[in-house]
Amino acid sequence: MRAMGVFVAALAFVPSLRPTVAWGKEETENTKRFTLANGMTVLLEERHDLPLVYAGVVMKGGIAREPQGKEGLASFTARLMARGTKALSRNQIEEKFEEIGSSFAAQATMEALWLGGSVIARNVDAFLGLVASLVTTPTFPAAELEKLRREVLSEIDLRREDDQSSARLFFKRFLYGKHRLGRDDAGTRAAVKSFSRDDVAGFYSSSISAGNMIIAIAGDVTRADIEKKLSSAFGSLVGEAATTSGDAVAPQEVEGRRVLLVDRPGRTQTQMMVGQIAVPVTHPDYVPLTVANAAFGSGFTSRLMREVRVKRGWAYGARSMLVESRERGPFGIWTFPKNSDAMPTLDLVLKMYDEFSKNGITDEELEFAKGRLVGAHPFTMETAQKRVELVVRAELLGLPADFFLAYPQKVKAVTAKQVRDAVTRNLQAKNIAIVIVCTASHFKDKVAAVAGAKDVQIINYTDDLAP
Repeated sequence: MRAMGVFVAALAFVPSLRPTVAWGKEETENTKRFTLANGMTVLLEERHDLPLVYAGVVMKGGIAREPQGKEGLASFTARLMARGTKALSRNQIEEKFEEIGSSFAAQATMEALWLGGSVIARNVDAFLGLVASLVTTPTFPAAELEKLRREVLSEIDLRREDDQSSARLFFKRFLYGKHRLGRDDAGTRAAVKSFSRDDVAGFYSSSISAGNMIIAIAGDVTRADIEKKLSSAFGSLVGEAATTSGDAVAPQEVEGRRVLLVDRPGRTQTQMMVGQIAVPVTHPDYVPLTVANAAFGSGFTSRLMREVRVKRGWAYGARSMLVESRERGPFGIWTFPKNSDAMPTLDLVLKMYDEFSKNGITDEELEFAKGRLVGAHPFTMETAQKRVELVVRAELLGLPADFFLAYPQKVKAVTAKQVRDAVTRNLQAKNIAIVIVCTASHFKDKVAAVAGAKDVQIINYTDDLAP
């Protein structure tokens, strides 16, 4: 098999779903912003110590703009864009990326399609020309569409076979129902089977306009040089920014405690997720909640890890997460006890959740969490590529320009009262979703009483959860 220089799978440059922290002001001020003659935004972070250049094309709209019943179309479109242009076949595209010593990836996030990668500086002209051809002249060949359909269906099946991935997928869908935040990037089997070339071409057309796109550049280039190269490669694109990012319906919060058992016969261990809909990253309570989460369940020294693993040994790990999102992202707890410890663990987690939602964190936990967040932030911005990606991420999330510049100062300024108020306002242990991947017959008669739920829903792990 040919050595792969093209990676059309998980993006190295898509930010992870975790609270993000920033480098100091002196670093991020190096990011230059300018606009090409056609209205396309460029974000440039120069760095000349290595002869490498990263280039990422970002088309706003992503998963949030998928039509109902076409879940997974954003990712499918991004990947199919790399499988044939007016001038090149898929094999020719891959060979050209390899010839110039580059990497490439294509994927969708909730907010955008991302296509790009890295290349040796001397080959940046060829790389930009090749990426531009994928962006501006994709043909979505019928044969490649069918190949990709088979691949994605296999990927969906593989995710279901992994209990941890399965827990995350079912938790999102169970928590958000029909809302777009409940979607998986790969979609559902039924939706993927329904994709036509017209679906892909239509989604592409709704995203491809100069005013709707950002080009992120990092590495061994100068503004004068790269501006000419980008104008040459992408200057033919025209059009204004899109006016919509999909249906604007707010997600419906969980009422009471809802339990879903995802049935996998023969399991000796469970995968457990507990949580609720929280706040968007633009909310004033987001930073205080990030600090609270760091103390409660993020890291080995957190309260959850200490109680579940260190004191009781019921699971190898337990953590909580606050997902950054332009809309109301989830707050969730994840752990994975063996069957015999599953109900005691659930009972403990729910009691800890309840106490946390009522009282927040201690002063000692607050100071430790703030120190850890501030101390860790340089590692999220240690390369030019990471820095420019974070600037893009801020724009996609609708954050103010100084959000990441001021993040360490914002964390340092958080008070115990702000944390307590943010937690008590936004987290309620009485209104949560509980998803357990397990052998359902072991727990269906016990879990309702432990969880304090009126009923328990059971679904086979291979089925799609109806919204």
